[in-house]
Amino acid sequence: MKEQVLRELAVEYESQRAANRVEERRRLGEAAALDPVIGELIARRAELFRQRVRAAFDSPERAMDISKELSGEFTRIASELRERLIAAGLPGDWLQPVYRCAACRDQGYVGEPIREMCECMRQRVFQRLCRDEALGIRADENFAAWDERVYDDSPTDKMPQGQRAEMIKLRNICVEYAETFPNNEKPCMLFCGPSGVGKTFMLNCMAQRALERGFTPWKLTASRMMAILRDAYFERGDPERARLLRESPLLMIDDLGTEPMQENLTITQIFTLLNERNARRAHTIVSTNLLPTELLSRYTERLYSRLFDKRLTRVLSFRGADARRIRA
Repeated sequence: MKEQVLRELAVEYESQRAANRVEERRRLGEAAALDPVIGELIARRAELFRQRVRAAFDSPERAMDISKELSGEFTRIASELRERLIAAGLPGDWLQPVYRCAACRDQGYVGEPIREMCECMRQRVFQRLCRDEALGIRADENFAAWDERVYDDSPTDKMPQGQRAEMIKLRNICVEYAETFPNNEKPCMLFCGPSGVGKTFMLNCMAQRALERGFTPWKLTASRMMAILRDAYFERGDPERARLLRESPLLMIDDLGTEPMQENLTITQIFTLLNERNARRAHTIVSTNLLPTELLSRYTERLYSRLFDKRLTRVLSFRGADARRIRA
């Protein structure tokens, strides 16, 4: 599957480079129409390059001197081009090469002599591999649609400031996390609270903000996660899915505690996944309807300690009445 994605992306990047060349020619045509000397300078620069390369081949002992001469001539031409572009009302760098990603120049790979995948390519590979999962994100659930009015603002013994004030605080924490990702002080979060108080909605809000900022989160239910882990364990289906669970830059696991329990498999698989991600300080957000005591009883101390690791995880308690009933 990954090989197929890489083939698709190789075609995409080649098309992008072709589009870049078309844009470069368009810019040159626009500039030359405003000032014909600009076109003459570009042609002169190309001819100088051809002449000096030929001279270096004919007289290899003078190659270094020829290279220095060419560099000086190019610098003078570049200075005059910049002045003429600005005088024509265009940016001084108007004729610089066009790239979508300056790091790899739209090649998809960086580094010499060892080539490695550019971050822009890594992001696209992950996006393609997750396409079939549909990312589990609802576009209509975002911070702009988050409505504090669905929460009761009446004070109670447990919430003197009311549920609404508490939820606004949680919303602000989640906005900050989504805005600063991936440079968060603590990479992980754990949402605890009863059904209907807005945990899944908040996950979708955070996922949408991450998408808007150019990142690709993967949000899925705990049941779906376990199905992927089971298939990988029994060597069924596509092994890339399990790898994505480990390598996703932002993994969101919703409704932990609803997945089917299989003896000697469920707890071990979840522990292995979270332990590996925690070891790499990977960003993971988990939501659950279970109380801490219920989590401890269901998953044992070993997994519980990974969920509540204070060095890496911020725990948010969602409390109060069912917002869905209030909204209805």
